[in-house]
Amino acid sequence: MANANELRTIDDIAVWLSEGMRRPSSKFLRDMLKGIHASKSIKLANIARALGEGNNLHSTCNRLGRNLADPDLERIIADRLLEQGANMVKRHTRLIVNVYTVAKPNARKMQYLQDGDENTTDEAQFLVCEILASNTGSGKYSPLLATLWSRYAPGYVSDAQEILDALGRVLKATKGRGVVCLEYRYIPPAIVDDLLDNLLASQDTQFICTEGSVAPVLVHRQQNKTTTELAEVCDLPYWGRLFKVLPVNAEKSDAYLIYRQYLSSTPNELSDLAIPMEFGSLPVRCQESGRPVSIIIMNTYHPLLGERSTRLVTSYEKLNSRKKILAPIHAFLSLGDVVAAHGSIRDSYNPSDLQVAKYDRMQLLMTLLLAVVFFEARTYKLKLPLARFQPHEGRYRRDYLLPEDVERLKSEAIPVDDAGHG
Repeated sequence: MANANELRTIDDIAVWLSEGMRRPSSKFLRDMLKGIHASKSIKLANIARALGEGNNLHSTCNRLGRNLADPDLERIIADRLLEQGANMVKRHTRLIVNVYTVAKPNARKMQYLQDGDENTTDEAQFLVCEILASNTGSGKYSPLLATLWSRYAPGYVSDAQEILDALGRVLKATKGRGVVCLEYRYIPPAIVDDLLDNLLASQDTQFICTEGSVAPVLVHRQQNKTTTELAEVCDLPYWGRLFKVLPVNAEKSDAYLIYRQYLSSTPNELSDLAIPMEFGSLPVRCQESGRPVSIIIMNTYHPLLGERSTRLVTSYEKLNSRKKILAPIHAFLSLGDVVAAHGSIRDSYNPSDLQVAKYDRMQLLMTLLLAVVFFEARTYKLKLPLARFQPHEGRYRRDYLLPEDVERLKSEAIPVDDAGHG
């Protein structure tokens, strides 16, 4: 298999992915990747226009559309991308799950978009699950898999099952390595409940998860308690400060919007906020499977959001020191940086341009988009960790630190390696 570092151009990606394919499939794949990358769009007309072929634009669109019907190509491309990305996944690499929608409110002919009932209240949309790999503190990430589904497609069971199927493919490719990260900001809370139940029932999958819409029941000292009840009895012996860079005029907590504001802001338009944080942990176990896990309670006072209490359930065990608890906390706090950075790349290609009518062609088109984003992410560097345990270097607005204090505070920084250990 080619090394990702050797794939320097979109043509290199196309040649690698098309290895062993018949010539028509190989040419189609190269045309699609080059066209998507050049046009910044997955609309066939824009892709055809970017290819600049001499023949009629309509003919090029028809050719591309016909080739999207290849039933085997989607799985081949997805598996090759996943196998390549899985090479970077180590034991503590985060496997970040993100779900977004592709809304098509005015579409009428797209397959399985709605159930045909004119009185339905469901939105006309498709859902996409992305799984991203990133080592805590590394500044790099790799998209591993993207799957598209409709709630009206044959064989659909639930959104949670679609995500579990995607996670199963990823964990098979990584041979069980990686820490599954579930956050209700990136997955609907009701789905998080089902996913967490599945992870708790597993005996070997490593995970960090926020609770969803229903507090799970765990066993502590032979008593069944919800995470809400556990938060009331958990000691919070550790204190610290979380430093977070935010735009001065930030009004929302959405990580993607804040990240985009950050990218377009000058240092003078950014504030490095000092957020007080207290935290602690309790050893618990799953009520049904008996699996030992931990619950982490973290209370913060955010200048924009006020006082917040975050409850994490994690497979990390023996969190009996400040250093050990900070490892999963740091992994959790920087999830937003990765999701937002990936979203800024992916959305530059306008997934909402999805217009092909057939369901299997939509799925192949989204996998082709993943291949282009995989290429972009290979050299992408996260601009900076927006949340960290020491002040950010630079001339940001702040009211807690004098310039001569910077070096002293740097020496007190908590080192975090790529495995996520503090």
